[in-house]
Amino acid sequence: MNNSLKIILFFSLMITISLAQTSHRYHETFTTNNELGWAFIGDVSSGVQNGQLTISTTSDDFLWIMPPIGATRDDFSVRVIPGNIMGGQDEGGFGRAGFNSLVGVIFGDDDSIKVIYTENIQSYENPNFTVLGGVPIPSQVNSAQLDVSRSGNNMIINVYINDVSIYSGQVNNVDEGLFYGHLTFFIIPEEGPGVMEWSLDEIDFRYNPYVQTAGSFTDGFDNPRVPWYRFGDLDAVAQAVTINNSRLNFNYSGANETFLYVISPVGAVKDFVIEGEGGAGTNHNGDFSVSRFFDYKNYITMFYDGDLIKVGYAINAYEPTILASTQISPSQFFKFKFSAEGNAPNLTLKVWVNDVLVINTGMNNATQRLGVGHIAMGFDSGNNIDAYLNNASITYSQFVTSIDDIKEINPGSFSLSQNYPNPFNPVTTIKYSVPLNVNNQTSDVKLVVYDILGNEVATLVNEMKSHGNYEVKFYAGSSGDASNLASGMYIYRLSVNGFIESRKMLLLK
Repeated sequence: MNNSLKIILFFSLMITISLAQTSHRYHETFTTNNELGWAFIGDVSSGVQNGQLTISTTSDDFLWIMPPIGATRDDFSVRVIPGNIMGGQDEGGFGRAGFNSLVGVIFGDDDSIKVIYTENIQSYENPNFTVLGGVPIPSQVNSAQLDVSRSGNNMIINVYINDVSIYSGQVNNVDEGLFYGHLTFFIIPEEGPGVMEWSLDEIDFRYNPYVQTAGSFTDGFDNPRVPWYRFGDLDAVAQAVTINNSRLNFNYSGANETFLYVISPVGAVKDFVIEGEGGAGTNHNGDFSVSRFFDYKNYITMFYDGDLIKVGYAINAYEPTILASTQISPSQFFKFKFSAEGNAPNLTLKVWVNDVLVINTGMNNATQRLGVGHIAMGFDSGNNIDAYLNNASITYSQFVTSIDDIKEINPGSFSLSQNYPNPFNPVTTIKYSVPLNVNNQTSDVKLVVYDILGNEVATLVNEMKSHGNYEVKFYAGSSGDASNLASGMYIYRLSVNGFIESRKMLLLK
């Protein structure tokens, strides 16, 4: 085996290992006309029809699209079956966006595919990406996949187009923030008149949730890398919204009004209660708001406007319809709480200020888009923003409840178990399962052991097998089938009818 083949094999093995380190999956084929739980950040029209998620816009602003799942941590995989997101006059891509970081794949307006990352976003208008590699966009893109895995402080990246590897690499000693973030799609429309259209046929996310216990999240802002997602004024938000000194800070001063927001790490929610404490400087003139939103024109909201607290909603409109309001002294407003409960069309909205219930109202005309969404909060309508939050907490009911452990997603599918004992010497047992094949036919099964450089050291199984559970022993002793093996890490790889899974094992002599 030549060196180039060894390198390719090594990285292909490592990526299947990385997938084994994820615990959750979100898979969507858009076969039902339902886009609920997705979030569209930008001036767009969106919907699901004919088996595709589609959006269109005449704006030339940067656009973000988020799925219903919350922020993720460590390893993840994004597989995309595209509609028309690739190439052309607009730039688009996908990846993971942290509070101050991004790793992803961009399909550029120069007809190239680039693998990029940044540890410190200085501007969303002109992000300071490091380009790791790139290739021309093929004439037809049937699938695109980004796999990222963590090895200590190193980030291993693999990218596939039409199931062919176009990039395999490792970035060493990256900032911790690259291992947290929202899985997202992004679009950079070309400037000028015209309608930009974008669509997805299918997505498949495999990931580890950032929020370990669903239903509750609290942040004292002690960690500057917690994946709140920043959006708003692209020229200002990266510099204006920061986490430091145990505060989430909003700081901006300019000639023009701005808007600065963050999206919570919890994903799309139904019933929720969000509360927090904070303060503002004497010259602060922005309005604070908390919203559960679908897009810029469909949301429910609580906001502070002058000396009034207001509650309202928007249905296909930028400005909200006000349901109720109450007067409050600005100097006394330091603790807020906002809740929503119920199912569309009937929602109950409540607001507390300094632990006192000040608004309790309802609506009976809520659309489905108002009944679920991501939670955002921040400031707008001011040119001198000088405010902060000391803490925030959210209790909520998840919108996506069908996220399962990957091993349970497709009952009866092939599986490869961790060897035992591990570490081992001189023998270990490997168990695997072969799924029921079409017409109960046998499957082509191969189980091979490699060293860490990709050299094949033993073939344990290479035959046709029927549906069932199996186990095989691997010997590394003097009388076994791999007596010359040295101590160290080895990789065993199961292939069943083209499906592949790999795991690591450690030999200690």
